[in-house]
Amino acid sequence: MIPPTMRVPKINPHRSDLPTLMNEIHTGVIRIPGFQRDFVWEPKRIQTLLDSMCKEYPIGTIFLWRAPTAYNHLLRDLEIIQQPPLVADQRYSFLLDGQQRLTSLYVTIHGLAINGEDYSKIVLDLEHSDPDRSLFSKRQRIDYKRFIPVKDLLAYSTTAITRSLPDHLVEKFEHYRNILITYPFSVVTVSDMEIDDAIEIFERINRQGRRLDRYDLIAASVFTKDFDLRKQTEADIQNKITHDFGEIPNGVIPQMLALIIKGNAESSTQFGLDPKNVESSWEQTVSSFFSALNLLRNHFGVVREEFLPYDAILPVLTYYFFHSGLTEPSRDHLLQLERWFWGATFSDRYSGSSQTRISEDAGWIRNLVAKNTEFNYQISAELNVLTEARLTHTTSSVRNGFLCALKLQRPLHFENGTEVPITPEEFGKLTDSSRCRIFSDSVIPNGMSSHSLPNFCFIPSGVTERLNMTTTPPSQYMRQLKASFSNPADFERIMASHLIPVDDDSAIWSDDYRLFLEQRAKLILARIYQLNGAEQTITEDDPVVDAIEIALRDLIDTELKSRHGAGYWSTTIPAVVANEVSKKVRGDSRRSVQDQNVILSDPRKCLDYANPGEYWEIIKANMISASFHGQDDRSWERYLRDFQDYRNTTKHNRKADTLLSAKGLAASIWLSRVLNLNLSKYGVF
Repeated sequence: MIPPTMRVPKINPHRSDLPTLMNEIHTGVIRIPGFQRDFVWEPKRIQTLLDSMCKEYPIGTIFLWRAPTAYNHLLRDLEIIQQPPLVADQRYSFLLDGQQRLTSLYVTIHGLAINGEDYSKIVLDLEHSDPDRSLFSKRQRIDYKRFIPVKDLLAYSTTAITRSLPDHLVEKFEHYRNILITYPFSVVTVSDMEIDDAIEIFERINRQGRRLDRYDLIAASVFTKDFDLRKQTEADIQNKITHDFGEIPNGVIPQMLALIIKGNAESSTQFGLDPKNVESSWEQTVSSFFSALNLLRNHFGVVREEFLPYDAILPVLTYYFFHSGLTEPSRDHLLQLERWFWGATFSDRYSGSSQTRISEDAGWIRNLVAKNTEFNYQISAELNVLTEARLTHTTSSVRNGFLCALKLQRPLHFENGTEVPITPEEFGKLTDSSRCRIFSDSVIPNGMSSHSLPNFCFIPSGVTERLNMTTTPPSQYMRQLKASFSNPADFERIMASHLIPVDDDSAIWSDDYRLFLEQRAKLILARIYQLNGAEQTITEDDPVVDAIEIALRDLIDTELKSRHGAGYWSTTIPAVVANEVSKKVRGDSRRSVQDQNVILSDPRKCLDYANPGEYWEIIKANMISASFHGQDDRSWERYLRDFQDYRNTTKHNRKADTLLSAKGLAASIWLSRVLNLNLSKYGVF
């Protein structure tokens, strides 16, 4: 039994009714944030809403945020409602979800006219008899006998109307009036929290509809009569890139502005932007953005938005061009930007706390411009990272970075040796297994996927059909293709442009899919390390790192088993972690499907496929950090993050900088003590 508590909850689900909600809007208790969207529905949608209420159907939950007064500047005054003026030190309830439902009901009940639309003409048909037709409609001529305006149906006094109605319709009038007035609205109010927390709650609760967007609130906070960030974004950026590059997430726009104006991208900075600074910086921000976009397209292979490894790359590069004042990077700067781009792409740099990392990288950009400071965060990818990733993982930085690296190879046409144009028309659906696969489904062993990254290359559709690639083993169509060239060197040059191994030892000639994935992954990974400006030297695992990871897995497994039993995986592991582990297990080409199922049925074996960042998500979700010698969450998060950075570096023969080495050693010592792990035999005390 849960003991009683005096704590006041931050989230309060409760019931309300139409008169109460309409009065709270009229008196200004409930306010509309300035999203600058259409906030009233067209009559037909309002008629459907009223019909649903009269039929006592659910119409969704209303979400309110009782906000601190510091956020009052996000509110807008709606002239049609004529709410009382805002008071600086008064708290209001922000209507964050349900805005269109409530404002549409408000204008209908009050019979208002908006943009030439007269909502007083929405009426209830008292003689309605068709169950497939709405009780409500819009009529220009109203007789007050059969058709009653909603504004009169719900008026304070209805005596005059009911006196004029036939007796059999008075009962219907009162019936529908009573249903609407007493209709139970489901309302959830959150309070005593900052804007990031409030938005997170609404995002998690409101999964069925459009998620609440931080961009909406930020656009509202910098809105003036002379500058509308939403409209400027559409006109100056989105409309110009949608056709050939694709639409970028609006959320990167405030990050760009926050970096440019304040030097960091934290949420608090974005929400604190001054409208005058945004407007004065906008033109140069747009110019810097297009310089960044040109660099991504021409030098990093990001030919379409879908190829972008992380959205965070856009604000950082935009900041570089704004801060440097250049339209193209110098040679020295370009070398460092290359290290940054490929290092960030293949090291999970922006997989968590991305705004913090964006701010860190903005600091490096300032030092790069001022004194050519090198970027020391390096690639940590391994062969299995490529072989386990899938073309279907469209938001994976590894998948998208892989596509960029292949694009930079300037892949050549299999048959004529000309460069293959990477266009949306030709390569718009990379998840189609019948296209662009070297080994087709028909020749791949059972339990293995044709979507593995090393099995992909840019092959025009006509080639696939002419070589019968979907039904023929690679050894056959490759021999046929090789024989079509009078000079074998031409064939080898074309395959090299795709990083496809075709030497005598290539698994292409034996149709060995497992071996082929490994061979091609090595070529691709070597190329990625080359793009990063480093030589690839994969070494044996670090024994200290291995010992700590094994101890972490064992301790998590023991703790969760003691609490929840042997089947804890399905009930206690965060979905994002469970899904990633499942992908890794299913992508393990060394194991049969049966072996994969055995691993997925054993929580301890599943933990072997998790990484330190995922250990932290498990620890945090289950609130077990204190169980490990009473350590707090902040320490766990910090040391596991530093441990992961150090771990990723030690997987390769890299020279870690002094700071990374120090952080890695500190994290190893802290973790070994918390885990009661003796590392003295490795020289760690």
